[in-house]
This record gives sequence, C-alpha cells and structure tokens, in this order.
Amino acid sequence: MRVRLAAVVAVVLLIGAMVVLVLTHTPAFTVAGDLSTPLRPGVTAPLDLAIANPHSYPIIVTSVSVSVDAVTVARTGAPSRCSADNFTVEQPTAITPLTLAPHAHVTLSSQDFPRKSWPQIHMVKTRHLQDSCKNVALRLNYHATGALWGQK
Repeated sequence: MRVRLAAVVAVVLLIGAMVVLVLTHTPAFTVAGDLSTPLRPGVTAPLDLAIANPHSYPIIVTSVSVSVDAVTVARTGAPSRCSADNFTVEQPTAITPLTLAPHAHVTLSSQDFPRKSWPQIHMVKTRHLQDSCKNVALRLNYHATGALWGQK
C-alpha cells in the first residue's frame, strides 16, 4: 500500500462574499522558497526551495510544483494592480525523488542541485507599462507529494 504525503494544507474557496476554508491534508512536510535575484521585466530568477521533514522517519518527496498565487505591495501587503499573469514559473526538473532523513531540512542549493534544475520565476516583459509591478511581493503556492521511505 502506498502512503501519499502532501504539502498542501488547505484550499480557500471564494463564494460571493463568503470565504470557505476546506482542509485537505494534515501537513506532512513543508516546502518554501527564496528568490535570490530581484525580478524585473524580462528577468528570470531561480527559486531555492527549502523542504523540511518534521517526522521521526524518512520520507521521499516525489513531486514539487510552484505557482504564483497572488501579487501584493511589498511594503504594505495590500493587493497590487500587478497581476500574477505578469509572471510565469518553469517547474523544477530532476530534483525528485528526494529522500529526506528524519527531522531533515534541506535546500536545493545545499543538495548541490544545479540552479537550472530549480524552479524558475520569470517576469514577463510586455508592451505595456509595468510600473504597478515595482516593489511587489509574490505569494507562491507550493504543491508537493511524497511517500514513506521504502514505499513506492
């Protein structure tokens, strides 16, 4: 029997003015990321993922994907006029399967994965003025799956 672990914690659905929170999984492991290069139109930056296994047993991360969920004003956190459509994500390649020891916390850089295999965040260069995309913060959505070590 295969045990699937997921990093997705909740799905938020907007229904009219009501927000419904639907829990989908108990957190099994965490995924986060850090862009080391500021983005501007036409620039692509690698996203160094950090993956943590909070359990006392090893796990295998079998897939990871990233998407831009929202764009906010960096200073205030308010919604930005800059849209998530101004950004694209090239998904990570050749980083899974990744075995994590019990209580391990790793980054792609600490595992010596080449930067070209990391997720790549790209700010699309358009013909329109993109001043609303200056000084923004991206809220990224991570989806990952895994299994107990030794399971297939």
